[in-house]
Amino acid sequence: MDMEQDILCTKKRVIWGCLIGAVVLIFVPILLFAGYFYYQTEIKERTLIVSHSPNGANTIEIAEKGEPAFFGPSSVRIKYQNDHIDQSISNDGKTLDDSNTSIKWESNDTALITLEGEEQFPETFVFNKKNRKFFKNVQIQVDSNTLLTSESPDHKKIIELREITRSQGQKPNRLLRIYYGEKGSKLTKYKEYNQLDRSYEADQLRVEWTNNTQASIRIFTDSDVDSVQIAFNKQL
Repeated sequence: MDMEQDILCTKKRVIWGCLIGAVVLIFVPILLFAGYFYYQTEIKERTLIVSHSPNGANTIEIAEKGEPAFFGPSSVRIKYQNDHIDQSISNDGKTLDDSNTSIKWESNDTALITLEGEEQFPETFVFNKKNRKFFKNVQIQVDSNTLLTSESPDHKKIIELREITRSQGQKPNRLLRIYYGEKGSKLTKYKEYNQLDRSYEADQLRVEWTNNTQASIRIFTDSDVDSVQIAFNKQL
């Protein structure tokens, strides 16, 4: 009986050993792959840009964290000393390079940081060494495109319609700005129209002069027509 029990125990140990070995062979590669994937997509850092202040006292570094997974956004870390913020850049799943980032120093203690991608508006941050929080997301104008100009009947006044593109932040990212003033002068007065969340086209716009000092801007949308009234002799 003792011999039979020994044989039975030996068989059980062999079976359990085979099962454990199979589990190890199956799950260890999976765990190794998962760990490698996590490191590649979440932990690994690759420096994109390092920028020093004009006096060399302050340094900002922007690094890509991991790699984009399945055409998703890329993660980036903006670092100053022991502080950092994490952001993302939508770049169609492509690996980032220094063209996706820029740092412009405005003084030895302040800088404007811009992140850009193929599938997003630029995103801007202000670095200020004197603030409790070094990095602050801000919205600035990044582009201006003149779509249409129109002169008054007496050719003394002018209206200029420009599409303004802002960096990411407060909506909208695109808006229509209607400048007006004396012809030949620097146009500083304007009204803004920001009802459309898309690009504007010149054929959507029309300027109708009522007289030499009043005009109506007609804006044709997909389903309606909006209007903005301009009065040159009215104080802002």
